Amino acid sequence: MTYLTFVEQQPPEPRKTKIWAVLAVSTGDHLGWIKWRNTWRRYVFVPNVETTFDANCLLEVYQFLNRKMEEREHL
Repeated sequence: MTYLTFVEQQPPEPRKTKIWAVLAVSTGDHLGWIKWRNTWRRYVFVPNVETTFDANCLLEVYQFLNRKMEEREHL
């Protein structure tokens, strides 16, 4: 079952890397962001304050982050 959806957003200027809004499938609530962390050279999940996640949700975030890093490595 899918609990989250990842919606690509237009990055604000001067940001060049892609960002995604993380939304709950069941409610459409905005839960956080996936964005590039320059100092780590990786995409990271930045959750909104007061959001909670179970193992299934975190697994979806983990899988999404891994896919995006693999795509980036193949550019």
